[in-house]
Amino acid sequence: MGSNISWSKESVKQIVSAINYIRNDSDQNVDKIYDRIMLRLIKVASNPDMCPPDKYRRHNNGKYRAFTIYRYRVSYRIEEDGIRILRIRHSAMKAKFY
Repeated sequence: MGSNISWSKESVKQIVSAINYIRNDSDQNVDKIYDRIMLRLIKVASNPDMCPPDKYRRHNNGKYRAFTIYRYRVSYRIEEDGIRILRIRHSAMKAKFY
């Protein structure tokens, strides 16, 4: 298993949207939150099973996992060559199964 990190088109839109929203409040918080998410993704890429299975994924075969940083929930799928980021949502948003 590799340690590549790839992003779905939707997850890229979601992280950009989150960054823009946070930036309206504080540039300092943008860096802090973004850095923490990226550091966790690097750790997860090298050990994809470290996070619990994603409870919002229907018919999860164990390859769909998630973690939360500063109330942002990051969902990813374990792939042969690393992980693929599927979605990033603020935990205050209504839970959405996928």
